[in-house]
Amino acid sequence: MTDYKKNNCSKRIIATFLAEGFLMIGLLSYLFYRSWIAMLFCSPLLYFYVQQKIKDQQKQRRNQLNLQFKDGILSVSAALKVGYSVENSFAQAHKDLLLLYQEKDDIALEFQHINRQLKNNMILEKLLLDFARRSGVKDIKDFAEIFIIAKRSGGDLTKIIQNAVEVISEKIEVQREIQIILSAKKFEQKIMNLVPIGIIVYISISSPGFFQVLYHNLRGIMIMSGCLFVYLVAFLLAKRITDIEV
Repeated sequence: MTDYKKNNCSKRIIATFLAEGFLMIGLLSYLFYRSWIAMLFCSPLLYFYVQQKIKDQQKQRRNQLNLQFKDGILSVSAALKVGYSVENSFAQAHKDLLLLYQEKDDIALEFQHINRQLKNNMILEKLLLDFARRSGVKDIKDFAEIFIIAKRSGGDLTKIIQNAVEVISEKIEVQREIQIILSAKKFEQKIMNLVPIGIIVYISISSPGFFQVLYHNLRGIMIMSGCLFVYLVAFLLAKRITDIEV
């Protein structure tokens, strides 16, 4: 099964990231240095850009898995309320999930895997722990640990699971609402990142010779390199500020 903490991006997606990074480096090299040779010196940025895009892709997938997991455990809780056993509740939850998601969606595949392994006499606790380990999602890990503790304690397993599902579901919903609020700020951040580039492009078009003194000489290269450094630092700081872990 999928390890969501590792790079699972397809070659097509990675090729897209490489193309985006190459265009970005080409644009920066031309605007700040008016030299395509500068792309050679800026090429290390391509590696960091692709790595960051892969991390963003992985984080987005884990966030999506977390939201899907909420629907899964709510279905488990509903099945428990009507008298299903714990194992049969996961089977019923898988059927419910197929009404909400496609068969190839992550949560549908995970619940399908759990049910298949249960039929092969695998222990549900181990399956949940394995899912939590591979997912890298704290809420899934919390649910697995609560389930194991409840199973070992010999208490009212159904009631404990239902309470845990309610708390975790509310937490995930709050996280979703916060992410919606942050999405507006992230969009503003992307606009602000483009403002300096837009100013350079505008001045270069409206006053073609305005920046000419800064190109193809040592002093100009040092000044533009400093400006590029400040721009990249500001870009990273803005991303870190808006990239809040809930």
